Amino acid sequence: MEDLTIIIPTYNRKQRLLKMLHSIYIQKLSQEVQILILNNASNYNVEESIVEEFGSEVTSNLTVINHRYNVGGALNITLPFYFCETKWLWTLADDDSTTEDSLEIIIKDIHHYEDMGVLKYSFGCIQYQNEVLTSFEQMEEWHKSNSIWPFVYCANVVYNMEKVSPYVGDMIDYCYHSITAVIPIFCLLDNQTGKVMLRSESVVNYCPPAPGSGWNDLKLALRTQALWDFPFKASGKMLKNIWGPDDYYHMLRAFKSENVHKDHIRCRVFFQKTFPVMCVNKGLLMKQVMKLNFYLFLYTGKDFLNWLKDKYHLLKNKVA
Repeated sequence: MEDLTIIIPTYNRKQRLLKMLHSIYIQKLSQEVQILILNNASNYNVEESIVEEFGSEVTSNLTVINHRYNVGGALNITLPFYFCETKWLWTLADDDSTTEDSLEIIIKDIHHYEDMGVLKYSFGCIQYQNEVLTSFEQMEEWHKSNSIWPFVYCANVVYNMEKVSPYVGDMIDYCYHSITAVIPIFCLLDNQTGKVMLRSESVVNYCPPAPGSGWNDLKLALRTQALWDFPFKASGKMLKNIWGPDDYYHMLRAFKSENVHKDHIRCRVFFQKTFPVMCVNKGLLMKQVMKLNFYLFLYTGKDFLNWLKDKYHLLKNKVA
């Protein structure tokens, strides 16, 4: 059996989970991996449904762990790193769909790139060139022409647990920000304890979530500020450059397209920490800040301008 475990957190998505498992079991190498399902107290018998669909012989390499209580989505998508017992971990969502040759690609890669800390594959319209990142500085340089958001998505990532395991405790401590997949990548580069390999091939297809079953974009955006709570060694300036105005602009544009209510207070909470710091970061391009200001004005109206003036005077007084 290959040294690879596929771990799938799930909650109340029976049909999507079965469809996703179909995309794995139709592959000839599906019996060469271990599969672990983390059931977050779903309202149906997950293991029974899987055996009924595929049979006990086919699913002999599959195990279901049933949480006694619903532990929340943020923790459940972090727990794969705790339960993985093999060298390599591939995390999938229960509504993902793997490509028809994904296992062949990954199994080949984990042997060819056995010293890599993370293998990150192309995904949908996000196409990587085969490239190795070894430091925060290189990540910062890479980000000048790319958004950080592809790094938030975790289904196109295979982790080397021998490299990532020292950071599992940190991932659990900071899992409340819901973007756990970023922490091991950033930690490896921050401490230079592992390399991140960007791969041109794809191993997962994008499947739009069913209405009402996807991530809450507003909650996700508000939680991303937790990255600034993490004790990275790299300079604050470097981290802010990596997660810059274009990414916040992208999030707000998504809110607008989904007709999210103009919740001024929550927007203030979100930018209380991040936006003032970005404004005084000389490494940011002025046009990016202006673009962010403009869109925030469209999003929140005059109330944001009044808040921005208050923050400007506060920063001015601090400098004085």
